[in-house]
Amino acid sequence: MEPKRDNTWLIVGFGVGCGFVMLACCCLFGILLYVPGNQISIAPISPPITGYPSPYPPTPPSLPPPTALPPPPISAPPSPPLPPGTSDAPDDRAPRAVRATITTVTGSPGVSVGQTCEFNVERRDREDGSGFWCNAQIVCAGHLLYGGPTAGFFPCALFTAPTRGVVGSDPNTTAQDGDAAMSIDSQAGTLEIWDDAQGPNGEHRVVAHIDAIE
Repeated sequence: MEPKRDNTWLIVGFGVGCGFVMLACCCLFGILLYVPGNQISIAPISPPITGYPSPYPPTPPSLPPPTALPPPPISAPPSPPLPPGTSDAPDDRAPRAVRATITTVTGSPGVSVGQTCEFNVERRDREDGSGFWCNAQIVCAGHLLYGGPTAGFFPCALFTAPTRGVVGSDPNTTAQDGDAAMSIDSQAGTLEIWDDAQGPNGEHRVVAHIDAIE
């Protein structure tokens, strides 16, 4: 049987060595903290947000809705004469709702034969008091072919007999007045729109038959 070894001094030596190592680390860390440029700053922790600021910011004032159509131009060519057998409608200011079917398409305006045009013809008084304009935003199959934010005015004649109707035209294309040209005669049942290469839909011509006007 081997004699029993006494490990007490080994354990004591190991503990003393660990103590010296920990003491050295602490001293080194303290030196680093106090060397200029090495100070460690700890930012304060912001308190949690518990609610919204009071009072609330003022609500900005609401803007008035934009005007649907601009004022009509000041000068204009004379209105066309009334068709034979019709009556003038000086006091009839209700828009005329027009529905037409495309019969002919030349060019590539984004519409095709058989598609529908639906739009209103509205009366707009002239500023000089000499009469009125008509305004139309002619949309066919979702494409605006005549009119625009500051366009769509043309001299016209409105009548009530035998039915409510409109006759008028705008012979100038985009190169001349900024929008397409157009001719409408609800008594004859014809609608025609055309433009030059400078227009947003390119050079084209669309002919449609007016199916109804109310």
